[in-house]
Amino acid sequence: MRLDPPRLSEDADFIAKLAKESGQRHGDRMTGLILFVIGGGQGAALLLLWLQAIGLVPDGTTISIGAFLVAIAATASVLVYAGRSGELPGRPSTIVGRAMAGIFCGAGMTTGIMAIIFMHAAGRAQDWNMFAYFPIVFCGLQGTAFFAAGMIRRQNLLMGAGAGWLVTAVLLEFLVGRAGYLLVLGLSFLLLFSGPGWVLYKRGQAS
Repeated sequence: MRLDPPRLSEDADFIAKLAKESGQRHGDRMTGLILFVIGGGQGAALLLLWLQAIGLVPDGTTISIGAFLVAIAATASVLVYAGRSGELPGRPSTIVGRAMAGIFCGAGMTTGIMAIIFMHAAGRAQDWNMFAYFPIVFCGLQGTAFFAAGMIRRQNLLMGAGAGWLVTAVLLEFLVGRAGYLLVLGLSFLLLFSGPGWVLYKRGQAS
């Protein structure tokens, strides 16, 4: 096999840029803000469902749906703000930025497809308890994405969050059908989304 010198030079340049940018903090502020809002909104909504499940909050579909709608609205608002400010993570201008966007966009698209598959399977079987296993898949995907992002960015915080999501996936498997399932999932959003998000946001502001 012949080695093309120009191609080798391009590859070496790519690797050098990736190594140089990996320790920098491109987009940390807005990425952190988005993670913080998503984690806070979804985590709070899940904890509300847990409180309903154990009887500390009146049970009601309106309350549950309202909590998730507020969380979705907050996420949409911060994404619009990010787009208008030109800091939307999906518009990376660096090699590391493109790698990060690829990781999380890929995880997001896979999550969406898996949600459709689980909903269809649960509907066909007329057993909506099957859908309780979808968040386990979600946690596994988030664990992979966060760990890969941490390796690329050389940030132990993100790798730790990735490990936390993988542990959460294992715990949820043992809690399906119990109220503790909602508690663990809600706390995971707060600790593993909002926690790293807040740290990244503050780091981005400082830089």
